[in-house]
Amino acid sequence: MSIHASPKSKLIFSSGVYDLTNAEYHGQPCDGPSISASGLKTIIGDSPAEFWRTSSLNPDSVPSPDKPAFRIGSAAHTLLLEPEKVAREIAVIPAAMLSASGSTGTSAAREFIADAIYNGQTPIKPSEWLEIQQMRNALAAR
Repeated sequence: MSIHASPKSKLIFSSGVYDLTNAEYHGQPCDGPSISASGLKTIIGDSPAEFWRTSSLNPDSVPSPDKPAFRIGSAAHTLLLEPEKVAREIAVIPAAMLSASGSTGTSAAREFIADAIYNGQTPIKPSEWLEIQQMRNALAAR
């Protein structure tokens, strides 16, 4: 099986296995409509209307909420299943940018997060990254 490089702003026109970023995978990378595994789960588990509400195919879509669980899950997927993509897809927020309580409410943290998202990366707090690494270590110990 050969893995094709990401099309980089070109659409995919032929079947195959492609090296896509998480943002590309969840976007519309094909010449026809695309759907992710989580999109199919939403259609089956919730409803087609719920899928359409946040679909990138919907011109009036509502952005999905940014939940820590989504970011942690995405970063864990990358670390566990595609570790070669960690440097490209995960951006650990420097601890010095966080507030004293560990929140991302500082202007430096907000700017870092915005830049990471713009670059197609998943921003993760250091404590979340440690949690994800502990998940990997626990799985590796089995």
